[in-house]
Amino acid sequence: MVAVNVPVTLVTQLPAVWLIKRTAPELHFGWRGASRRLLKTVTSFSSALFVINAASQLQTKTDEIVIGASLPIASVTPYSIARRLSELPQLLTEQFMKVLMPLASQLHAENDRARLRALYLTSTRLTLAVFVPLALGVIIMARPFITVWVGAPYGQYDYLVLILTAASFTVTSQWPAGAILLGMNRHRILALITLCSAVINLGLSLALVHPFGLAGVALGTLVPSTIAYLCCVLPYAMRVNQVTLRTLLAEIYRPALLPALPMAAVLYLLREIIHPDSFVAIAAIGGVGLLVYGIGYAMVGAGQAERALGRDTMLAVIRFTRTQLRRARSDT
Repeated sequence: MVAVNVPVTLVTQLPAVWLIKRTAPELHFGWRGASRRLLKTVTSFSSALFVINAASQLQTKTDEIVIGASLPIASVTPYSIARRLSELPQLLTEQFMKVLMPLASQLHAENDRARLRALYLTSTRLTLAVFVPLALGVIIMARPFITVWVGAPYGQYDYLVLILTAASFTVTSQWPAGAILLGMNRHRILALITLCSAVINLGLSLALVHPFGLAGVALGTLVPSTIAYLCCVLPYAMRVNQVTLRTLLAEIYRPALLPALPMAAVLYLLREIIHPDSFVAIAAIGGVGLLVYGIGYAMVGAGQAERALGRDTMLAVIRFTRTQLRRARSDT
């Protein structure tokens, strides 16, 4: 796998270099134009970023090692399955984060505090609006999904999905704050918080694995993540962006979390009534739940721009569907 992965990774850099040359021909590879005065600036920024990335790897990649070293090796499988399932909403939400850091950097350079504050509020609300319904669907449908995916014996570990998804929520909810702090070059304290959280995660997992088993390892991830991100990163981001608790609750958490209540009720009732035993049935139930959340979010929390985007998307889908139906009729 390594022999294949390394050359493939290197080869994929070639189109990247070509694209850079095409879009920014003034940029040249080489030593010409390099300045030692910039070395300290680049190192100062990237060293803190390196600590954040290393701490994230320590926090997410050591649980299975702790389990394999402390419990029967077969225990790694159900935990790994639960972790992969709990990471699904995070992987989908991650795509939204790529644009925030450069935008925050531009606004910070322009000293546009009002738009930085608006960016923080809007991006955090949208992140939760994407993550929460996906996470809720994963939690409620975890047992039937795992049963269909890998078999009924692993369905009993759905409680791990609940704990690990809760931990993922605490981290993902502060992704916009982290990206904005990174763009403002205010991420050194974020690196310290992330590193402390990772070390505590490892130590707590080692302490809890024997008395509580797999649940102890999962709690070893949840507890430090909650303390680090909700009790440390969140207040720091609020202070930097001059956001009050009242504004935070009114413009972020109430609009994003309130529509989750009817969605949870609908998902639970449909799961208990239908007892889904296939991916199609699970997807259908999940689709109904997402629709309920989307309607609730549009009524409670979506801003004017979000409503316009949703309306345009829906109209585009309707036009596309009509076009396909007309083509199908004409072919027949």
